[in-house]
Amino acid sequence: GDWHTEFIGRIYNTINGEEDDDDFEKIRVIEEFGLQLKKVSNQNSNNVLKGIKFYINTEKSNSTNILDEKNIFVTNDNGSTNVLKTSITDYAVEDVFYIKEIEIPNGANYSLIDTELELRIRKSVDNGAYSLSSYSFVKSGEQPVYRSLSENCLTAVEDVSGNFVILSTSYNLDDNLFTITIPNNVAGSNYNLKLV
Repeated sequence: GDWHTEFIGRIYNTINGEEDDDDFEKIRVIEEFGLQLKKVSNQNSNNVLKGIKFYINTEKSNSTNILDEKNIFVTNDNGSTNVLKTSITDYAVEDVFYIKEIEIPNGANYSLIDTELELRIRKSVDNGAYSLSSYSFVKSGEQPVYRSLSENCLTAVEDVSGNFVILSTSYNLDDNLFTITIPNNVAGSNYNLKLV
């Protein structure tokens, strides 16, 4: 008879046209997420910094890939880089992004943060739907510390002048966007640094 239809109906809690779709309201299906960096002054977070160059890639920086324009993101008048969009594919493999500040414009009175950082993003799958589950943001090579997407992450790093700054990472669920806010300390003198 109709055993196959009834069996499928029981799996999805649908029998004779009635369905219980509570589970579908709890699943948040996303196909991609974004990553954006924001530069601000350590003295005043409303003072955004433009023209700061960053390396962002899924590979650690080296003397070759750090020069590739597709890996370079520059802060605009709002102090933000363009959004790097990433499609969600294999949920079993976490996404890893390496981030490094590589250049401050001539005349900028800020100390460079030349520490390479790692953003690690874990994904999950439920009934064939991918979602993000947790993330970690640490100095490259450090043991990851995973947090839920609703938690902000604070990471302390040292700039080239030996002063510490606190970087803040957050995830906006509505925009599927990770934002890493990176403050800079005022330098003792004006200089231009470019790491190659």
